[in-house]
Amino acid sequence: MRRGCIVLLKLLCFLYLCHLVLQSILFGNGGGIVINTPVPKGQQIYKENTVVTERGAASIDKENIKVGKRDIKRPTTSMPKATPINKEKVVVTEKSDSSIVKENIKGGERDIIRPGWNWDSAPIVIESHKLIFFTVPKVGCTVFKRLFRRMMGYENWKTKDPHDPSKNGLKYLHRYSMENATAMLTSPEWTNAIFVRDPKERFLSSFLDKVKGNNGKYVINHCCRKKKQCVPETMLEFVELSRKCYDPHWAAQGDRMENWDLVDFVGSFGNARDDTEKLLKQIGAWEEFGSNGWGVNGTEEIFGATKTRHATGSETRFSEFYTKEIEQMVEGRYAADYNSAEIASSLELNATANVGKSRH
Repeated sequence: MRRGCIVLLKLLCFLYLCHLVLQSILFGNGGGIVINTPVPKGQQIYKENTVVTERGAASIDKENIKVGKRDIKRPTTSMPKATPINKEKVVVTEKSDSSIVKENIKGGERDIIRPGWNWDSAPIVIESHKLIFFTVPKVGCTVFKRLFRRMMGYENWKTKDPHDPSKNGLKYLHRYSMENATAMLTSPEWTNAIFVRDPKERFLSSFLDKVKGNNGKYVINHCCRKKKQCVPETMLEFVELSRKCYDPHWAAQGDRMENWDLVDFVGSFGNARDDTEKLLKQIGAWEEFGSNGWGVNGTEEIFGATKTRHATGSETRFSEFYTKEIEQMVEGRYAADYNSAEIASSLELNATANVGKSRH
């Protein structure tokens, strides 16, 4: 009997020892199971010594890009207001034969091209026509995304919601490696394009769509939170709300680009039809994708269709909502856009192209 107890005790000790050994293998010091999870593709951090490729024909000295917390093209879910960053010794050149060296780009918390504007802010890539396109909310982005889906061969390009990056089938720059993204952005064979819009007209479009549309649910979900009754009733109230609630639909367009030197083509939404034709002809896509297939019957040109522009119709309702006081307030609100050489020059060219046309 005594001997049996001793044997049983030894067996229990052996089992307990096995338990401790197994626990040390499966569990870490903190008591949790140790799992080595690979970092998702396109989200590697602390990338160093990435070389920017040449953009022109003449040879230049290439210097390493020093990137901190984010890489050149990885998107993030949100973006605060502009903050100084520290990227040092980044050398890019003109896409012309002169290969003029640009000034160094300074950045640190943000990427060179700042893709972290919102959930859908990384630029879209059309490999077949070597186009990189920076969409801007309330600047024809719905039409442009439908265009790009059409160029990629989707049969439902005209009917499917084109906005959700996880469902629209479009390719975004952050899906490429750092080396490939940099090479495409700086190559003279690629076109980097963006469209801008008169800030006052764009602000009105945001008001009609996001505030007045759908009973203000967009503002309730994105701005009100604890205060359920924060939906503005007037444009004046919307100006105040826009200062407190950051949203890409009414954020300054200048926030979209960190380095305008990377952009080859700046189009104006006020001249969307003609500027889009210029862009598509430049990349060899006008005849196949822009000159036909648009409109209800598919017989119209892009942005030539009567219902191609945004459903809010803000360009024709300006005087209905703007007083002189509100107009001055919005001009002050977006002074940075009006003072931006790239945005202002595009708007001025559009004004010249529309001489003799009155605003309704």
